[in-house]
Amino acid sequence: MNTGFVTFCTENYLSIINNLLESVLKFSKHEITVYTINFDHNFNTDRVDSKRINLEDLTYYNICKAKIIASVDSKYDYCLILDGDMIATPEIDNIFSENRDKISDCKFPLFAKHPHNPFENPSHKNNLINLINRYTDKSPKIKYVYASYLFTNKSKWFLEEVLSEMNLLKNNPGEDEFVINALLTKYQVEYDIGYNYLPNCTEKIVEYYLNGDIEGKAELYDTYLKYDCPLEFYIFHGHKCKDVEFSRELIKKMEKTK
Repeated sequence: MNTGFVTFCTENYLSIINNLLESVLKFSKHEITVYTINFDHNFNTDRVDSKRINLEDLTYYNICKAKIIASVDSKYDYCLILDGDMIATPEIDNIFSENRDKISDCKFPLFAKHPHNPFENPSHKNNLINLINRYTDKSPKIKYVYASYLFTNKSKWFLEEVLSEMNLLKNNPGEDEFVINALLTKYQVEYDIGYNYLPNCTEKIVEYYLNGDIEGKAELYDTYLKYDCPLEFYIFHGHKCKDVEFSRELIKKMEKTK
């Protein structure tokens, strides 16, 4: 299968997305397509393809839709969506090889496990319940998942439905993630990828990954493991990934130690 990554960004995110691209180019053998929102850009390498998406209004909700648009439009048969504020680790390509057989039989994308339950968050609970009730009176068969996923051409239909619903809703407190989880409930999906592959990019967690820092191990437990959320270090996400210099140094350290 033709395998690769897709991501998306606004022009003011270029310095951050460049670190993501550097990590993919260094640690993966696969290509990546960047969907640029309302601007054109040449990344000057054969392994990075650039395509423009035009959005009338750069609200956070519409930028979330760009993620789904990028996925649906992807040229790859087998693909991983990446947010702009991510950094790939040297283990990144494991996610493709270890799931290749599994995903060939999957009708739906393989979503990343989420450690936390929005039904326990008063500010999210009613919004998610109301959205689920829009589609079904059934309860979820899996725990809440991130809007981060591995997919194939076979499962693009689900992402097309997510996009269609987001266009109908126009705005929603949970953005793409709530819509994804509501539709997974509608279809009574019983599987996800089986682990979380995008741990928070905090200094302590990074230090645990690099050298076994004990405080980082404690933070991992408090954030993921005590919630029975298995973890693989394939991508760092958010937090310090948005610090351009920190991310550059992280990539250099991973090159030396892995």
